[in-house]
Amino acid sequence: MELPVHALRTFFKTVPLVQHHLDSFDAMVGTRIPDFIRASNPHELELPNGRYIRVFIGGKEGTVKWLPPTNEDGTAIVPHACRLDNTTYELTLIADIEVEYVMPSAKTVTFKDIEIGRIPLMLRSQYCYLTGLDGYQYGECKYELGGYFVIDGAEKVLLTQETLGNNMFYAGVQKRKEGLEDTAYSDDREYYAAIRSISENGSRGPFTHFLVVPSEPTVNETDPNLGQDKRLSTITMPGFRNAIPLFSVFRALGLSTDKSIYESAMLGVPGSNRSAYSHLFTQLVLSHEKYLQTNELTDMDLLARETRTKSKSEVVRCIHELMFPHLDDDLRVKGYHLAKMLKMAMDQALGLEPPSDRDSFSYKRLETSGDLFFTEFRRIYREVARGMLLDLDKQVNQFERKTFEGNNLANVFQPETVNKYWKKYRMMNEFLKSFKGAWGGEDGIAQELSRMSYAGTVSHLRRTNLNMDRTSNKKEPRRFHASQMGLLCPVDSPDGRNIGYVKSLALFARISTATPSAKVKELLKQNCIPLTDLSPSLWNPVWTPVFVNSELVCASLKTEELYASLLNARREGRIDYSVSLGWNRVLNVFTITCDSGRPIRPVYREGVTQQDLMACKTWEEFLRYIDYIDALETDTLRLSFALHPQLRSELHTSFSLSALTCLIPFSDHNPGTRNAFAIAQTKQTCAWYHTNYRKRFDTIAVMLCNPQKPLTQTWMYNEMMGRGGCMPYGENVLVAITTYGGYNQEDSVMLNATSMRRGMFQSLYIHSYDFAEEMLDPATQTHVEISNVTTDPDIKRKEADYSALDGEGVIKVGTMVTEQTVLVGMRTPIRNPDGTVKSYVDSSHLPKKGQRGRIDGVYQYATRDGLKGIKIRIVEERYPVLGDKLGSRHSQKGTCGLILEEEDMPFTSKGVRPDLIFNPHALPTRMTIGQWIESASSKLAPHLGAFVDGTPFTTKNRVQLLHHTLREQGFEPYGSEILYNGYTGEMMEAEIFMGPTYYQRMKHMVEDKINYRSTGPKKLLTRQPVEGRGDGGGLRIGEMERDALITHGMAKFTHESLMDRSDGVEMLFDAERGVLDTSREKIRMPYAMTLFLHELESMNLSVRVETM
Repeated sequence: MELPVHALRTFFKTVPLVQHHLDSFDAMVGTRIPDFIRASNPHELELPNGRYIRVFIGGKEGTVKWLPPTNEDGTAIVPHACRLDNTTYELTLIADIEVEYVMPSAKTVTFKDIEIGRIPLMLRSQYCYLTGLDGYQYGECKYELGGYFVIDGAEKVLLTQETLGNNMFYAGVQKRKEGLEDTAYSDDREYYAAIRSISENGSRGPFTHFLVVPSEPTVNETDPNLGQDKRLSTITMPGFRNAIPLFSVFRALGLSTDKSIYESAMLGVPGSNRSAYSHLFTQLVLSHEKYLQTNELTDMDLLARETRTKSKSEVVRCIHELMFPHLDDDLRVKGYHLAKMLKMAMDQALGLEPPSDRDSFSYKRLETSGDLFFTEFRRIYREVARGMLLDLDKQVNQFERKTFEGNNLANVFQPETVNKYWKKYRMMNEFLKSFKGAWGGEDGIAQELSRMSYAGTVSHLRRTNLNMDRTSNKKEPRRFHASQMGLLCPVDSPDGRNIGYVKSLALFARISTATPSAKVKELLKQNCIPLTDLSPSLWNPVWTPVFVNSELVCASLKTEELYASLLNARREGRIDYSVSLGWNRVLNVFTITCDSGRPIRPVYREGVTQQDLMACKTWEEFLRYIDYIDALETDTLRLSFALHPQLRSELHTSFSLSALTCLIPFSDHNPGTRNAFAIAQTKQTCAWYHTNYRKRFDTIAVMLCNPQKPLTQTWMYNEMMGRGGCMPYGENVLVAITTYGGYNQEDSVMLNATSMRRGMFQSLYIHSYDFAEEMLDPATQTHVEISNVTTDPDIKRKEADYSALDGEGVIKVGTMVTEQTVLVGMRTPIRNPDGTVKSYVDSSHLPKKGQRGRIDGVYQYATRDGLKGIKIRIVEERYPVLGDKLGSRHSQKGTCGLILEEEDMPFTSKGVRPDLIFNPHALPTRMTIGQWIESASSKLAPHLGAFVDGTPFTTKNRVQLLHHTLREQGFEPYGSEILYNGYTGEMMEAEIFMGPTYYQRMKHMVEDKINYRSTGPKKLLTRQPVEGRGDGGGLRIGEMERDALITHGMAKFTHESLMDRSDGVEMLFDAERGVLDTSREKIRMPYAMTLFLHELESMNLSVRVETM
């Protein structure tokens, strides 16, 4: 097993776990945004009398540059300063703006180095100051990964989205929708082929093209054509308001005859197989001719009436600019691709091909941060550019028409008015709205980065999400598809409504970035016949059509040689390593993809030896013996699980799991469900989440004081959890699996009090508060002030402890606090009608209910209004108490049921006492054999003087080997011990399995859940106690709680809870009529009941109340 370990260590020396985010963001900043800006030029405004204004962002070359984050005096700003000051870590886009005037004489004016806008900057990306530096001295974690953003002081991550890929042809069957003609069909289905097309530089699209072929029409014996002319095929295209006849589009593309359309659709189909298509094609042709005769219009007229301007010129524009933007502007090429869509739909109608498997990752793409960011940038940039042209039009054409007449038009743009038209501030404002709200109109994409544990942070950054309705009962999207093997983890998915929708990348998986297709096309010219030199009627079915990003480029006569030459070009670096070469020998189709968003994974090349690989010192050297393949290419390959002289081979089976799954030792011995639960629990553990936590002000964090490296580890532990595994997330505790006194029933565990006093599971609960002065009136600078209110005798103070405040009204570091201790003294001005301040009221801030601890840090910063802000960090030391949650790495989670003194714990003949007693009844149903193996293995670790390897799929006879080693070391072969009762000293009448197990303390603690109150705030509407622990709410007594109380004979307590301490009121009541009125008799009832009666009366419903 030396080779996979060597590959793993070499990979993570240079490739971080968030490399897919960094790659996509760097590609967006370095290539995609400049290309998009260049392709979007010029922004043109047409004026009367033949005058024009053309604006070129970045000049006619479209050149832009980026400035890293700096403050006003040019000093570099690091991300930690943005966290503390609640600002955004941002990148500035700078470009020349060149304005060309046509009046009718031409004049060009250039404005140098204009700020186009600002965008949030990803940490550890190309322009981030942390790249290449040890960020510890700048307030970062020693093992900071990056891959996220700092937005107004909060850490935000863009969750990778799983979507259907652009420029992918797919076909299927759907329920029939209303068409252009009223025809009776044999069934309610229709057959479709579709594509969502976007240009390579992203300047045009994405546009959806949806082609529909109806089902067979019902035969009408009175019809001379027997209904054969009532099967009209249509297509929905950009630029047209409704579906349009398909054959009219073919005519507009220059395919003027039915034969040319038929030959284009039958491209590559042997003559012997065409008979099945002829009848259907004839129906489509006859139906189209019948539709033309019925409407008495030409094909061009049919298309023109569905455009915005109802003109033929608009049809031409839509065909050239909007149809298939991923193709060159060649109508013949577009006709070939439209014919391909017709062929796919006909295959569905004839039942010759199954529907496209859209759950396969051959059709899917993963939109990482760079892709999502670019989509949002494109939208914002277009809005800003559109706003600029609108403002120019208002200025020149309406408000100041005379000022800019004739050659005076050149005076529109001036250095001081450039930002009047190009509003640079809008870009960052829109990004901030997206990060804090719905990104691209979708909720859940921009999320707060999880900092509960370091493992949870890594998992969050490698998570993917399928944006579908969570209430959907479709099973296929939730299932693990075979094409995900090696790309996405089959285990790491949450349970419940998100199962199968939220996934995690496999360990070695990366996500491709877009590479120019021009290099690939250039290589194809040397080995293939270009499409422009071919005629559909002369196409030989033996030829292999070659597609590049779903564009039919050429035909190959010697595909074996072509595949070998392209493979060598990829291995030699002449084309990018992520380019996919998928030659389907069965269907005789060669598909090449070089777009972004494809999950790819490494495999060893054929003929590679272990000696070659072990000699590699860096991952760059490894790449000489490795190919990256995606799902499409995987479908066309034979792969070996061992190094093979003729086949490419897998690195190791465990590398198909996610980073978090690889932390579970012996996971191959546990049920898959328990591994999935174990992953969810690992994300919730108290751990070292950050090495620089004392410089941070996280709202809530929990630190384990004495974490330990596990005695049983996997290969991934030392690579993921800091250098050498120095970011542990649990402790090695001695666990005895037995019943002992009955207090560890229902998953409860019993803890050793002496072990706890030594520091076992001791943790620090960190809570930070952020208070800032608030501007009330900018004109008079009246604002809420931070001050020591005890110095003003006229202010009526709250009933709280103000003694710990310093002269500025801020609590001192080191002060012990309770929920009654004032953290920050604040006063709010009371103003007269003229705006002057007449007095102040105390608005000081206290901790939340139940808060206690020590003031560990105070930080003062300036807000955007120039006012004062204060951040305060409180640290509370906690030990486990009854009800706190603990769990192993195998999803054996339980609460603390009893804490025993050490002398009461059972012991061995050598005096060894367990730290934790675990109930054996939790094992038979859950079948977590991995925990038994871990415990027995960890028992051996101190005696062998080494950590035990628990990596899954590394040996076949692990249990037998473990038995043999235990016996050699003098232990019972199955890890059992003889224990003596801690109360009586008698030997317990059973062999008890005991050994060290790595246990985690969960974030779920009684201290954070417990709630109590006597009286408190109530709702204004119902007069019942408010809800929620944080708001001082009451305890809800529902139907089940009420039944339990009555069962225990506590009817008086129930009455007190539901009436006296809730909303009980006395109302005037007429007993004879049973209604509430103004009589003198009184009745006591819940106020909510009276409210309900009044609401019924407002609907003219009379309700009679009977008393007993």
